[in-house]
Amino acid sequence: MSGNNTLFWYDHWIGSSNLKSRYPNLFELESKKRCTVADRIGGLNQNWKWETRPVVQGLDSEVHDLINDVSNVQLNSGLDQWRCKLSLDGRFFVAIIRQLVDKLKTINPVAPMIIWSKVVPIKVICLVWRAVQQRIPTATALECRGILVNSTLCSSCIGNFECADHVLINCPFANMIRSCIWSWCGITGEHESIKTISDLIYFASKWGRNKRKRKWFVAICYGMIWNLWRFRNKRLFHRESISVHNGLECIKAMTFFWVKHRSDKGMCSWEEWLISPFYDL
Repeated sequence: MSGNNTLFWYDHWIGSSNLKSRYPNLFELESKKRCTVADRIGGLNQNWKWETRPVVQGLDSEVHDLINDVSNVQLNSGLDQWRCKLSLDGRFFVAIIRQLVDKLKTINPVAPMIIWSKVVPIKVICLVWRAVQQRIPTATALECRGILVNSTLCSSCIGNFECADHVLINCPFANMIRSCIWSWCGITGEHESIKTISDLIYFASKWGRNKRKRKWFVAICYGMIWNLWRFRNKRLFHRESISVHNGLECIKAMTFFWVKHRSDKGMCSWEEWLISPFYDL
């Protein structure tokens, strides 16, 4: 840190907050409020420029504290740079914050870690993340927020309350779609053990030993969640009924497009994809 392009009072460069907030009385006495760190503590001695001497205002103890705070700062040559404490090399990545948020689990302590795959569009991943947290606008969620809804029952089966886990996992329509997906992917068992969205995300993140297969399977599961939510909205707002066969074909087509155009490696043909998404793996 050289201090040449870091503001002494305004920037958060030392301690838990900026010096303006920690020493507001001294800041008011500062003659050049946008001075840099180098202006004040550069060179051999500290260089203070007050409009009025702090001792006259009874602020000598605050000056003493300020001097103690900055006395150990060593300035170097070059440009000042922000460094991220969360990474080893000091560089900031959004993925670091995502991992931190997932590990903190402040919203839903039982939620699994979401896989933010490049194969899956970001809007789809955001929907999955919100669904895991039970934050998508289902009928029961809207009612809990004080919004009037015509009915809190599922628009497909009319037999259960419409919550995120029901629409995307437990509804008979979702169950049949998932069963077909499992059959298409060559997965046996585990179907009945999945009762929540968290169960599905956890199963997808741990499935198989081949990393490339798992990456595509995660994309398929996320695509299934995305399309089940789309089918629900079409059914509810446009009165469009989607059959299991058409819904399955839609999921296959969408996920094929994702993997083909967003994956960094080659893949099978459309005809092979229809047989199995792992045809050439």
